[in-house]
Amino acid sequence: MTMMETRLKNFADMMTEVWKIFFWHYDSEDRLISTTCPEAQLFSSLFTTGGSKERIVDECNQNKKAAMVADSTGLAWIGVPYFIKEVFVKLFVMGPVFSSEVSESAMIAAISEKAIPIEQRTKMLEYLVELPVIQPSMFRQFGIMLQHQVNGEIVGASDIQIIASGSIKASLDRKTPGHEVEGSYNYESKLMKAIESGDIHFKRPPHPPKVGKLSKGDPLRQAKNEMLVFTTLASRAALRGGMPEETAYGLSDQYIQRIEEEKDISEVYASGSKCYNDFLHRMHKIKLSQGRSREILNCVAYIEAHLRDKIDYEDMAKKCGYSRNYLSVKFKSEMGISMVDYIASQRIEQAKLMLRNTQDSVTDIAAALKFSSNSYFGAIFHKIVGVTPKDYRNGMDGG
Repeated sequence: MTMMETRLKNFADMMTEVWKIFFWHYDSEDRLISTTCPEAQLFSSLFTTGGSKERIVDECNQNKKAAMVADSTGLAWIGVPYFIKEVFVKLFVMGPVFSSEVSESAMIAAISEKAIPIEQRTKMLEYLVELPVIQPSMFRQFGIMLQHQVNGEIVGASDIQIIASGSIKASLDRKTPGHEVEGSYNYESKLMKAIESGDIHFKRPPHPPKVGKLSKGDPLRQAKNEMLVFTTLASRAALRGGMPEETAYGLSDQYIQRIEEEKDISEVYASGSKCYNDFLHRMHKIKLSQGRSREILNCVAYIEAHLRDKIDYEDMAKKCGYSRNYLSVKFKSEMGISMVDYIASQRIEQAKLMLRNTQDSVTDIAAALKFSSNSYFGAIFHKIVGVTPKDYRNGMDGG
């Protein structure tokens, strides 16, 4: 190992360990020789799909100067070329870093726009949220240091060319992230908190703000991006709430694939709504199972399997190994709600799904879920949900 190689290795190790900035070494044919990034293939695809690598190679090769490239997400890289007798031999790159604070929603939306395979997107997000946020002025100072390590030259910040579109280049010295939309953070936080806690009684706000215009002139792509953002956030909320990784990632991949395959905007949003309800109800079941006895869990399973049947309390008690009276007392003790009220709440949840996803009449839904009358169904629905079944179907709850 030459003195320069030793010096560069020490510098690269220091930048990675202290600043969490990855170091990349390419040959003159753009082939990766080495890197300090533990997920080289994943980040290399991010570098190449956005055109950042091509632009930085062209700039460094043509002008023989260090260059900083930034993409539309605020991800920045710095490249320093190495020449021997005017021949381009190597390229050394640092990055990526974020040039300003970026919301998690914006990260997901940006990933969705790039040619990142669906199965890699959640993993990519996990790494992106850990990337450092370094102001451009500081990052260019690191570029000056790298230039010195590679070529032994001391240059100024102005010698490092910035390669970006006019709007992105102008925003490099500002803190406002490009995809932030006022109110979106509060909205998504409330929905994700509901999923994380399994709160099936949470009422979704009426008019969700948009993530940002990420696909100008393409409404279908825009709708897909919004729902891909939502799906990934939902999976992460479920993971925080205790859902097994295999379940959360599998469910996320399933809905991402479904959303990508949709041909109609209304179907895209319908898939997003189904995704929300799926994660929410699965998390509700997970939360119910925590600290519950096996007998009560069996009771809950029995109820969920017979929501469209007339509940046989004696048969249910027998299957749980208790008398009917003792089961009622134990159920309320562990669940914090009477068995009758719990059954009613679960039937209302089923009714909500039917109102949203079928064309069945309110009368037919009430009958299917074994409510004694249409008026009784309407009264219980209004008590639990806060609106009538008809208003719920028409979207007055925003859900």
